[in-house]
Amino acid sequence: MAKGLNDLNDYLFESLERLNSVDLGDSEKLQQEIARAETVTKISAQVIANANTQIRAVKELNDYGYVKAEGVSKKMVQLIVDDQEKK
Repeated sequence: MAKGLNDLNDYLFESLERLNSVDLGDSEKLQQEIARAETVTKISAQVIANANTQIRAVKELNDYGYVKAEGVSKKMVQLIVDDQEKK
């Protein structure tokens, strides 16, 4: 499994497709797929919360002039730059 938010989005839609393709007559398989989807949803929420925390941290660094601080990924810096250009 890849590690990006786009990959997470794809995986969530794949989970929806699996739920839609389960034979409703097979209650055991349906329950397994529902449990799997619930677990994926909980983990996904944590991944998204972590990404939001990172974005907020970079914005704070940007506000204080530390955009080029060590440990700040180039992707995060680009998010800030893009956000500033929109304003």
